[in-house]
Amino acid sequence: MSENWINDILHETSHRYGIQADKLVKIGGGFENEMFGHNDPENKIVVRLTPPGHKTVDEVLAEMDWLKYLYENGAPVERVVPSKNEQVVEVISHDLGEIPVVCFEWAPGRLVKPEDFSPDLFRTWGRAIGIMHALTKDYEKPPDPISRIQWFDDEYLSRELIPSDQEKVLERYDELMSYFRNLPMTKDSFGLIHQDVHHENLFIDGNKITVLDFDDCVYGHFILDIANALGFAIWEKSDDVTNEAFAKVFLEHFLKGYEEENHLEEFWIEQLPKALKLFEFIHYIAFCMDHDLAGEGSFDKLDEKTKDILTRYRNSIENDLPYIENTFCPYR
Repeated sequence: MSENWINDILHETSHRYGIQADKLVKIGGGFENEMFGHNDPENKIVVRLTPPGHKTVDEVLAEMDWLKYLYENGAPVERVVPSKNEQVVEVISHDLGEIPVVCFEWAPGRLVKPEDFSPDLFRTWGRAIGIMHALTKDYEKPPDPISRIQWFDDEYLSRELIPSDQEKVLERYDELMSYFRNLPMTKDSFGLIHQDVHHENLFIDGNKITVLDFDDCVYGHFILDIANALGFAIWEKSDDVTNEAFAKVFLEHFLKGYEEENHLEEFWIEQLPKALKLFEFIHYIAFCMDHDLAGEGSFDKLDEKTKDILTRYRNSIENDLPYIENTFCPYR
């Protein structure tokens, strides 16, 4: 896609937010969205453009409504910066369609790095998620169609993206999806969740953190956020620490922090192994989608590294291997 649309939207954004277009600098951290920092000490904000086809205007409005609610009720999240017209989402028309634009206050501190991992950080991380889950229990969503999707509607959990000849993988998928879809959905265990709360979506400032990037938020079980945090974190452990040892320390301190703000019944903690398998499925399906393996793509034509990643994932899924003991970082 041509980048001309980005320049067009940034130019209009500068007018609507009273910022200088020539001070907008591309920054990392955006996988699907286009992210820019306003390089002005007097007005340091982050601008996010949602590309056509990624999220609807209503989905972005729903995301900002929840984020604004969390911020106003004391959650450690980024503040949404309204436009000059007091809009939390500016919709800019373009030949490509309607482009939602949002701005955030620049969080204090810096992104968390694996070197920052410690019991204190894990506890603070857990406390932040606990606050968000406690608050979502009383959150009243805007009227439809301004709503976020349910967890099972996420594109990375689409059954159609799994090659049809992988019968055992599809069987495991059906079993796991059925299991979670039949779990209770009470306000004490189910609501809006972040769904992407890994360390690179955390800013650290002393002993405080700010949770960033709510672009993937969905309605789901709270345990999925906990699995997500552990699922990503274990990929960044030191080589001299086993997966099991790291997970034990992480969960001990993460859950202590979480319980300071929100109580989750033991039944839900017992669902963590299955929640981690769901997390594993998301990444396996993402690789299948990236290489169109359910369509025109060919496993045999992939490079050896990608073949190895897909083979390891498939073996783990088909044999229902425990996530913690068998996971690996596929993105190195």
